[in-house]
Amino acid sequence: ACEAWQFSTGDSNIVVGFVDSGTKPDHDDLEGRYWANAKEIPNNGKDDDNNGYIDDINGWNVWSKNNDISDRIGHGTQVAGIVACNPKNNTGFVGMDWHCKVMTVTGVNNQGQGLSSWWAEGVYYLVDNGADIINLSLSSPNYVPALDSAVRYAERNGVLVVAATGNHNSTVRYPAKYETVFAVGASDHADHRALWQGVGSNYGSEIDVVAPGKAIYGINHVNNTTSYVTAGTSQATPHVTGLASLMMALDPNITTDSIRSIIRRTADDQVGPGTEDSSGHDIYFGYGRINAYETLRVLNRQVNWNVGIGNELPKAVGIEVYPNPVDHRFHLNTEGIELHSIQLINTAGQVVFETPVIHPSADYQIDLHSGIYQLVGITTSQRISIQRLIVR
Repeated sequence: ACEAWQFSTGDSNIVVGFVDSGTKPDHDDLEGRYWANAKEIPNNGKDDDNNGYIDDINGWNVWSKNNDISDRIGHGTQVAGIVACNPKNNTGFVGMDWHCKVMTVTGVNNQGQGLSSWWAEGVYYLVDNGADIINLSLSSPNYVPALDSAVRYAERNGVLVVAATGNHNSTVRYPAKYETVFAVGASDHADHRALWQGVGSNYGSEIDVVAPGKAIYGINHVNNTTSYVTAGTSQATPHVTGLASLMMALDPNITTDSIRSIIRRTADDQVGPGTEDSSGHDIYFGYGRINAYETLRVLNRQVNWNVGIGNELPKAVGIEVYPNPVDHRFHLNTEGIELHSIQLINTAGQVVFETPVIHPSADYQIDLHSGIYQLVGITTSQRISIQRLIVR
């Protein structure tokens, strides 16, 4: 994270929503970080913004049906802190994102128990009130259509849902198991799958990535001066949520699909034991352990490379490309222009092919899906737009 922050430390316009046990409203390490419902007049007993909730100033409590988002068991405060603890305030520690806002839905009771119907209502509330990302550090063994519909609603509205796989050393649980949810397992300091006294991070084909989830410090819901240590996929999940929030700050136009894709392909693969962390996607580590620096470095490069593509990017003159459309092979003649390398960029702005230019007249073999790509050349001083390629 320290290396990743050179690219992004977050943006106060990004709102991260949590369905959890609540948060400590007056914690120093979350001061100034709570989302505020600007359309609601505090404590007047009215639903001023007509969203169906009375006096929902910073969020809502779906199990007690009021605006009391206070955390009485500690889980939600710690999870939110992993994402959003303030930097440079001599208190606690720093979260993944230095600036994002926190929107809270209390979705479990004082015993830490909750219903999937509560969580579904919480997801709808967060989406409808402007959350950009939703963190679900909770799990259930049961498929519930209402919750599945809720997370699909979030996806349709461009809201990324990130959820914990569970801590039962068994199969992935819901909501992480739902198709549209980004599923997160837990790893330890040695990049092994996190285990705790005979149980551990759940696994299965649905898992996307793993993140640190063992011996994780957290801020306290009881006071503002002490921290404590806990472990689980609940703690791994906000590391991924925080990384996604940093990505949104770096590229405000990024899509949920792009966030998933970049985090997956920049994750560190085969860092765990060979018995579980095999090459490519596997059921224990997904695509690998997240690498915040690499994720933001790649995204930063894409953002910078996107600038100027099209009319603003200088056009190449005298470069011949044929055929176009191409059938996974094209010829490039760059006589008279010294190119160091060429790139193909897809319509999402991602560099999907890059190779050095060894000879000014050469054939190039590409293994890409059919579609439209921008062919860009790199010189010592600039990038130049060569032309669009249509791959059949």
